[in-house]
Formats: sequence, structure tokens, C-alpha cells
Amino acid sequence: MSKPRPNGHNLPSVWTKTPGMLDRLKELHAQHCTLTKIANTINTEYGMSFSRSAISGKINRLGTRQLMRDELKRQATEAEQGEESMESEQPDHIEIPEPVPEPVRVKPPPMPPLSGGLALEFLDLTSQTCKWPFGDMSPYLFCGVTVEADKSYCPSHCDIAYNGKKR
Repeated sequence: MSKPRPNGHNLPSVWTKTPGMLDRLKELHAQHCTLTKIANTINTEYGMSFSRSAISGKINRLGTRQLMRDELKRQATEAEQGEESMESEQPDHIEIPEPVPEPVRVKPPPMPPLSGGLALEFLDLTSQTCKWPFGDMSPYLFCGVTVEADKSYCPSHCDIAYNGKKR
């Protein structure tokens, strides 16, 4: 007998009314077919019109994904047991080298201003100071050299920003 549906209806589903369709779904899923291919195959063979999402939902409700995971875990356990039996035949004095620690990377200090300016903090910037940033760590510092009218950067940093050239 079918499970009661959440909406209160106790009608049999199309999956239980159509013989073999549910088994075919499980078979195709066990063959690792895509959801689209499963939907197309079931639709063609049984004259249905299931979407890929409907197939995914049915597979989830059946728990076949969990069954597949359990099967994969069982196979992995068997493989590990096979490796352990092979290890028992090998000598016990295998030396494993200690892992080499990764080098510690230290960020370089911020670059000094190119034009001999002072490194200013954000709140010290004005409309007449260069706003070229130095570094990417706190405290955030800026060039601070006097700029030309309508420019954000000093001449040295304008060359870098707008022309990509370093002086």
C-alpha cells in the first residue's frame, strides 16, 4: 500500500501504477546516467512527461542517493581492507619522511612615495594631495605629494596610473 501523501490524499502514484517504471529508474540511476537522460528514457519508454527536476525529487525521496553513497563507502572499506592485507605482507620498518613546512610569507612594507612625499593616512588627504595607496594592510597610507589641478595623483603616479609607465 502506498504511503499517505502530505496533502491528505491517499491515491496511488503513477510510479506504483506503472509496473517496472520504478525499477527502471533505479537501474538507470545505478548506471550513473544523468537526470536528463533518465527523464528522457522514462518518458520515451513509458509515455510519461517527467522533468529532470521530477526525476531528481523521486530519487531523493527513494533514498537511492544514500544507497549509492553506502555502496561507495562499502567498496572503499573493502579496498582499504585489501590494502591492509597487502601492508601486513610488507615489512614494518617503512620510514615516512616528515612533511616540510611551507615557508612563512611576510608582506613587504608599503612602498615609500616616489616623489619624496609623506605617507598620509586617509583622513589627512585633501583635494591637493596625491591619493596613490601604499600597501594593502592597515594602516592604509597614501602618497600625499601635492597634485596638479583636477588630478588625483602626483605626476609620478599619474604616469603609472594613466600610462602604465614607471619613471
